[in-house]
Amino acid sequence: MVVTAMFISFLSAIQKENEFLKVERYVNAVASFFIWFKLLYFFRVFRVYGHLIKTIVQVLIDMKVFVVILFMSLLAFSGTFFILA
Repeated sequence: MVVTAMFISFLSAIQKENEFLKVERYVNAVASFFIWFKLLYFFRVFRVYGHLIKTIVQVLIDMKVFVVILFMSLLAFSGTFFILA
């Protein structure tokens, strides 16, 4: 993701029009999100943080059914409000 963001930044620097600006912001946002998760992964090395990271991962695994239902509900409501708008 970071390499893709750098490539898009290079392309936007070459062209004078900023047509890549929106795409660049989205790619940078997603890359930043995954970099923060990678930082949490590296915190597992320390004994103090290892138990906490393991607990967070276990909670996320247990919540997968809830997240699916929440995502489906969110899609249903967003579709309804899109039709109303």
